[in-house]
Amino acid sequence: MPKRRSLYRESLFPLVIIIGSLTMFVASLYSFLLFHTLVELFTIIISFGIFIISWSSRKYADNAFLFFIGVSYFFIGSLDLVHTLSYKGLNIFPTDNANLPIQLWIAARYLEAFSFLGAFLILAGEHKEKTSFIIKKSYEIFYIYAIIALAIFLSIFYLDIFPEAYVEGAGITSFKIYSEYIISFLFSVSLAILFKKKDRFDREMGNLLSLALIMKIFSEMSFTHYIGVYDFSNVIGHIFRFISFLLLYKAFFEIGMDKPYKFLFSSLKASEERYKSLVEFSPDSILVQRKGDIIFANDMANKLFGMKDGEGLAGRKLIDFISSEYKSMVRERIKNIFSGRWKEAPRAEIEILRSDGKIVPVEVRGMKIIYEGAEAMVSIIRDISERRKAEKKIRSLAQFPEENPNPIMRIFRDGRVQYANKPARTMLSHFGWKEKKLIPEPLSSKVADVIRNGGKFKMELACRCGNIFNLEFAPSFTEGYVNIYGKDITDRKIAEKKLAEAQAELQKRMEMRMKESYEYMGIINRKISILLELEESFKDKKNKQEVLDYILNSAINISRAKIGMVYVIVGKNHFNLLSSLGISKENRGKLQMLSVGSAGFIGKLIDECKRLNGPCSFNRADCFDDNLKMSYFVALPLLKNGSCRGFLYLGFDDRESMDSQELEFLDVFSKHVSTALVDFKVI
Repeated sequence: MPKRRSLYRESLFPLVIIIGSLTMFVASLYSFLLFHTLVELFTIIISFGIFIISWSSRKYADNAFLFFIGVSYFFIGSLDLVHTLSYKGLNIFPTDNANLPIQLWIAARYLEAFSFLGAFLILAGEHKEKTSFIIKKSYEIFYIYAIIALAIFLSIFYLDIFPEAYVEGAGITSFKIYSEYIISFLFSVSLAILFKKKDRFDREMGNLLSLALIMKIFSEMSFTHYIGVYDFSNVIGHIFRFISFLLLYKAFFEIGMDKPYKFLFSSLKASEERYKSLVEFSPDSILVQRKGDIIFANDMANKLFGMKDGEGLAGRKLIDFISSEYKSMVRERIKNIFSGRWKEAPRAEIEILRSDGKIVPVEVRGMKIIYEGAEAMVSIIRDISERRKAEKKIRSLAQFPEENPNPIMRIFRDGRVQYANKPARTMLSHFGWKEKKLIPEPLSSKVADVIRNGGKFKMELACRCGNIFNLEFAPSFTEGYVNIYGKDITDRKIAEKKLAEAQAELQKRMEMRMKESYEYMGIINRKISILLELEESFKDKKNKQEVLDYILNSAINISRAKIGMVYVIVGKNHFNLLSSLGISKENRGKLQMLSVGSAGFIGKLIDECKRLNGPCSFNRADCFDDNLKMSYFVALPLLKNGSCRGFLYLGFDDRESMDSQELEFLDVFSKHVSTALVDFKVI
C-alpha cells in the first residue's frame, strides 16, 4: 500500500505540470494580460516563499546554497512584482509602454542568473567554516542585495540610464536579445556546476534543480524571437517559466519539508554519516543495549563475540555472552547506570564468552545515552588478550634475574655485592666468597678499573671447578656500581676445541676431495674431447663396423659400463646386434636378434624415442634375462627423422643409479652417434 501511494504521488506532479501549463495556455487565448498576470503572480509567490523558508531557518540550517538563493529571490520577486504591475495594458504606471516592464524583466533575470551562479560557486568551494561565515553575515548579504535592487530601480525610474529593451513598432532591441543569450549562458554554467557537484544534493533535489535551470534556459531563448509583447513566443517563454517555478516549488517546498535533514541540515546529515562511519570502522567494539537487550553492535563487536557472517548481536541478551563469574558484576553495572546512580560505568576488566565457546578477556566502559528517543547504555569493549600476554611477559622479565641460569651481579665501587643470583653466588664461592663479604680478586680490581676508566669490559674467568665464564661489566657512573652479566661458556670452549679438531679433519678431507675433483674434471674434459672429436674420428674409419666398434668402445669408456651393445632395426619391431663388448659368445648368440617382446624397455623405446634407464627388474622382463647379471641399464635411442632405428644398450653390475649430469651427457652422445650412423647409412 505505501508503495502504491508513493507511485501515485510520483505520477501526480507531472500531471500537475501538464494540466497547469494547458490551463495557462488556455488563459492566454482568452486574455494575454490574465495569462501573464497569473504566471507572474505564481512565480512571485514562489520567490517570496523560498525567501521565507531560507530566512526563517538560517539560525538552524547549515545550507549556504539555500540561504543565498533565498535572499536573492526576495529581490527577484520584488522586481518581478513591479514588472507585473507595469505591464502594458494594466495602466497602473503613468507610462503605458512595453519598454519599462521588459527593462524590469531583464534586470530581474540578470539578478536571478548571477544569484544561481554565485550560489553554485559557493557550493563548489563550500566547507564548514565558509558556510558558517555566510549564514552569520545574513544581514550584510541582505543589505548588499537591497543596494543592488535600489540601484536597478534608480537606473530605470529616475536616472533613466538603463538601456532600452523594447521599441514600439520595431520590437525588442539588440540589448534585450543579447541579454537573453547572456542570461541563458549564465544559467548553463550554473547547470554545469550542478552536474559536477550533484553529490552535494539529494538525488531528487538535484534532478529538480537541473530541470528548473533547463526550463529557464528554454524560457530565455523563447524571449529572443517575439516582436509584439503578446506574441506566441512570449506565451511559450512564460509557460517554460511557469514550469521552472513549479519545479522550484517541488524542490524547495515539498523536498525541503519532507527531507529537511538532507536539505536544510546537509552538514548535520553529513556529520551523522561521518559519526556512523567512525562507529562502524572503530578499532574498538561498540555495543548499545537497553536494560540488557543489545539493540546495536558495530562490525568489530560482531567479530569479537564470534558472530558468523549474516548474523549479528542485535536482538540478543548481553548477559548470555558474559562469563559466569562476571554475570552478577555486569548486572550491577547495568542497574547502576539506568537507575541514575552512575553517570558512566567505570572501566572494568571482565571475560566474555564468544559464540564458539572461547573465553576472551576484555576491558569495558560505558555510559548512558539517548538512542532512538529512549535511554540506552553504550559500551566500548576492547580485547585485552594481547595486553594480558604482554603483562605476563613483564612479570616474567621481572623474575628473569633470579630465574636466569647465568650469573648476574651488581657490585659497588668498594667491592660490596648488592645483588647476586644463585648461579653468581655459586661462581663466587669457588673463589672463597661468602655472604656479606667483599668480592674477591680478580673481580674486585676489574670493577674498580671499569668505574675509573669508563666503558664496558669483557673477560673470561676460569673457576677451580673447571667451568669457564664469560663476564661483561656494564658500569653506572651516576650510581657508582657495575652490573656484571656472566655466561657459562664451558661447553662452548669444549665445542671450540672439538670444532678446531673437526676443521683440521675437514681440511684433510677437502684436500682429498680436491684431488678427486681434479680426477673427475679430467673425466669431464675427456668426455668433452670425445664429443668434439667424435665426428672427425668417424671420418677416419674405413667401414661401418669400425664406426660401430668405435662408438661402442667410446660409450663403454665414458660411462664405465660393464657391457655394451649396438642394435639396428632390420624389420618391423626386430633388431639385429651389430657390435658388442663384454658379452660372451654364448650370450652373444642368444642376443643376436631381438624383438619387442624380448625386453620390456624395447617397445617403450620405440614409442617414446627417448633415453630409458633404471635398475634391472627381471621378474617384470624390463631387461634381458638374468644371464647378463646386470643391476642397472641405460638404453639410448638411435634416431633417424624422429623415429627409433636402433639403440645403444649399456649395462652396469656395480651401481643402482646414475646422476643427471652423466645421463644428460649420454643424451648428447647419442644424438652425435645418431647423426654419424645416418651419414654412414647404418640406420
